[in-house]
Amino acid sequence: MIARVRWRVVGHKLWSCVLFPAYAALMSFVLFTPLPVHSQASSAVREIEPVHRGAPANARVALRLWIPDGTVQVRYWSRDSVDIRATLGRGARLVGNVAESGGKYAVEFDTPTAPGFARAEVVLTVPEAATLWIKSTLASVEVRGGSGQLDVLTVSGNTHVSAATGIVTVESIEGDVLLERLTGLLRVRGGGGQLTLQDVSGRTSASLVNGAIHINPLANAGSVVPSGRLETVSGGIRVRGALVRDGDLQLTTHDGAIALQFPTRHVPRVRTSAARQASLDAALRTVGGNGATGALTIDTFKGTLNISTLRGIP
Repeated sequence: MIARVRWRVVGHKLWSCVLFPAYAALMSFVLFTPLPVHSQASSAVREIEPVHRGAPANARVALRLWIPDGTVQVRYWSRDSVDIRATLGRGARLVGNVAESGGKYAVEFDTPTAPGFARAEVVLTVPEAATLWIKSTLASVEVRGGSGQLDVLTVSGNTHVSAATGIVTVESIEGDVLLERLTGLLRVRGGGGQLTLQDVSGRTSASLVNGAIHINPLANAGSVVPSGRLETVSGGIRVRGALVRDGDLQLTTHDGAIALQFPTRHVPRVRTSAARQASLDAALRTVGGNGATGALTIDTFKGTLNISTLRGIP
């Protein structure tokens, strides 16, 4: 059975009307400005040519990567070294270098006045506890593993991070963000892209403008719903799964719809404004809620709420 509740709590248009335009302008300036690197004559690559470099590095090396367009794949290993492989687009080159404690790489055009964005397909392998900053305009970024700090900034490229245990920060104006099997501290800021969380148990803070937020189960399994705060101004929020043990989660929207689906024996305590709590409690009773698993707080101005149980998951 699905119970439907509608109420008004509080509006928050300041972010969408004032703060986000300024934030987007700042992000665009930052992301369209390449990282400064010291190029070497040997680092220039012309036409379409593969590049492979390696360098010794300590276990906590700090590395910056700037790639305007293309793809980035990041892998981690137990070696004390950095390995980068790049297939470069026509007219692009890879510049930069890495010392034991840190360094930077960038993909850029041979000719600074060349139109468009320099493109490359990059595979970067670093020590498990490395710190990474990846900045892009259009490139998609995929990161697997890691126990250190990861920062990804992009305008419209998609970002996929999995199996990380450290601190993960993603900022994207229009790109979609997928985070799965993460246990560390997570922060996401975005505009119109969709944020998807799958089996994430780390404390999560997310703030979007009109992008949707989805917490989805992995295939053939119940989803873990993290503690933290998820906020979107006009995008919808969909939560499917059980809160982490003794977890607490706050959902905030202006006019986005909220859909909640819980396993039958894992319906959390849900709180909203005093004026609407009674109708919410009635809705929870229709899905057998006993408030035994975590606490959920909902703030919305005029968004709708649907509550149901996950079929096939007790």
